[in-house]
Amino acid sequence: EDADPSVGLQEFFGFRHERVIVEAVEESYRDCLRCCERHSFDRLQADWEEAKGQFLQNLQRLGENSAVLALCSDGSTVGAQAAIPPLQDAPIIDALLSEPMSPQLVQKIAHLSSASCPAYQAELRECWNILGQELNMTLQSITAGAIKYLQTRFFEEVKGFVYNHT
Repeated sequence: EDADPSVGLQEFFGFRHERVIVEAVEESYRDCLRCCERHSFDRLQADWEEAKGQFLQNLQRLGENSAVLALCSDGSTVGAQAAIPPLQDAPIIDALLSEPMSPQLVQKIAHLSSASCPAYQAELRECWNILGQELNMTLQSITAGAIKYLQTRFFEEVKGFVYNHT
């Protein structure tokens, strides 16, 4: 449009003006999205720090010598084993206290928590997959993660249906 020799001076600057306005609007839109992402991340981090603080206060209140009931050490709650915390509890707590929240930390805790509760591994794996997808840093990656989770879930359901009905 700008290089067209038949365009007059007024139209030339009119086109240029419109393009500048459109680019300014697009840039302000991108700035707004970046601000929203930053605010969301800061809010998530603040909520995490608050929850972690409450958890630590509860641990201190219980004291070192009190017994904590572990409901899923072996998938049962009967007998003396239920009063023994799973071996994975200490590494989980250490990781939560020492590392910043990240997808890698979620994967590490997911693995440890699934190993500590064999009776609920499938349910825990699904919960951790959902949580891991929600911790991505951009709206686009969160959306992509949610779609990937739904696709995987749908694939597993169709696969189960086909294998069960053949």
